[in-house]
Amino acid sequence: MEWAEKELKKNPEQCKRARDNLETLNTKVDIQIRNDQGELRPLNEEEKEAQRKQAQATIDAHCE
Repeated sequence: MEWAEKELKKNPEQCKRARDNLETLNTKVDIQIRNDQGELRPLNEEEKEAQRKQAQATIDAHCE
């Protein structure tokens, strides 16, 4: 199998994780992540939108 074909292979685990993340981003009001000091902080709307786009790109790449 050529390198390009390997890159196009779907990954069901990545697909499920991305779909779950996107659902969380679209349904939860307060989402928190850990900062560099290990403290929880809320995601702002710009960060949520960036995470949504990343999740959608992963869905596009790995879901059937």
